[in-house]
Amino acid sequence: MTPLFPGVFKLHSDSQFEYYKVAVDSGVRMLEGATVTACRKYGLEAACTGFSGCVYNDESKCQVVPIEPYCGYNPMRGLSKAICDGNTDSRKCAKLEGVFGYMKGSSEGDYGVVGGDWVAGEEHTSGEGAKTFFAYCAKAR
Repeated sequence: MTPLFPGVFKLHSDSQFEYYKVAVDSGVRMLEGATVTACRKYGLEAACTGFSGCVYNDESKCQVVPIEPYCGYNPMRGLSKAICDGNTDSRKCAKLEGVFGYMKGSSEGDYGVVGGDWVAGEEHTSGEGAKTFFAYCAKAR
């Protein structure tokens, strides 16, 4: 996958939004809001985990997007379905390896896919062990 510019990769687009993964700066622990900061660094917004009113969203920190109609501890289900042949299990979507989604109120941090499994961000720091993590972001068209 070729970056649009260093650290920014376009994953998908629909009639309303473009969806990206952006590199999180080295040394940043993937706590709640790490994805928000990374996305905003590139002029994007973190994609919300679900529909408007989902308990895991803070709409001042993330953008509700139509591709993510699910509310729960499984961010990126809609994106996974769109880019991985209809599979909504983002753990099985290689294109989402190392990508974290924003999770409001999670004491464990933002949630992502590492090693083909769901992980809590509190246990992961971008750049450790030469592993760069990414934030799931969106931009209105």
